[in-house]
Amino acid sequence: MKALILQGNDRHTYRLQQSMTACGYNTQVVSSYKDIPKEHVDVCFIDPSLSYDPSHRINADVCMFYDCEDAPTDFDLGEVFYSLKDKVHFYAKMNWVGEDIDGVKLIGFPIVNALQLSQVAEAELPEFTYRNAIPFFVGAPTFLGRHEPVEGRPYLSNATTRSLGKYEDHLMYNQRIDWLLSLRENNIPHVGGLVFKGDNLSVEWQSKYFGEGVRDLACNAANRQEFINALVSNRIGLNPTGHDRNSWRIYDLMATGCILISTEMKGQKALYSPRKIITINDGEDLGSTLLSLQPDYRELWKECQSNREVLAGLTSDRARKDFLLQLT
Repeated sequence: MKALILQGNDRHTYRLQQSMTACGYNTQVVSSYKDIPKEHVDVCFIDPSLSYDPSHRINADVCMFYDCEDAPTDFDLGEVFYSLKDKVHFYAKMNWVGEDIDGVKLIGFPIVNALQLSQVAEAELPEFTYRNAIPFFVGAPTFLGRHEPVEGRPYLSNATTRSLGKYEDHLMYNQRIDWLLSLRENNIPHVGGLVFKGDNLSVEWQSKYFGEGVRDLACNAANRQEFINALVSNRIGLNPTGHDRNSWRIYDLMATGCILISTEMKGQKALYSPRKIITINDGEDLGSTLLSLQPDYRELWKECQSNREVLAGLTSDRARKDFLLQLT
């Protein structure tokens, strides 16, 4: 099986390439018209930002648009999109909202992270105990919505004004900082924190806008195995927003069947999504909500085991079939 990817402005095409390769496709990426191979391929992905019409060179059973951006609402639609959209009926994304974009059906492509976690989802894990019901989160200190203005404070309750900063002409709200501070203020034991690194994710940059107190939220980066071990040990996984409302870590949370505490997903879809999420609404105080949920933790943990079933037994063959099933 062969897959061809025609890359334009998309900066994260490697995600699609890795995913299709993991699904058993011999995958080739080209970025110019002259490099498009003449041989037949099973599926061809077209970056809609291309500056040329590739249709006369493509020999494929199925053609579709794609982009690998984090945000589900990001689309870079060039002339090629409008010239081919009546012929190309599918648009593949990591995450998406809605059913279509200008009449082209939105679908998901396989995520390599999900494939890598199938064995974790099948492993026998210890039963839930309240002693281990400890919230866990490790992530970079990114911002909700890339510095979305918060006029009217749509994301803030009175208890979260400490997370306001100012950048250029926009107020900023950082849900990751807000959730960690809420855990502290509600005296809830927790594990993890923020991983500070260069540029605007550094502690120096962040402290200018969120105060020196963010230094106390620092922790070391966790690799995949460390993250999974912590979820198995702590049983409550937090999924606050970063650059977007979804996170790569959600697949780790699904595979370990921990109680999945998530920000509002605002209708986001993916090829593989959790069946059970405990939603924290925008402006809601995480800590006080967790305290109210404590009597139900055991039942919530049982319900979240259904998230493991989504990834359990996930093979390259099954992921490929799930992907192609969207085309029917």
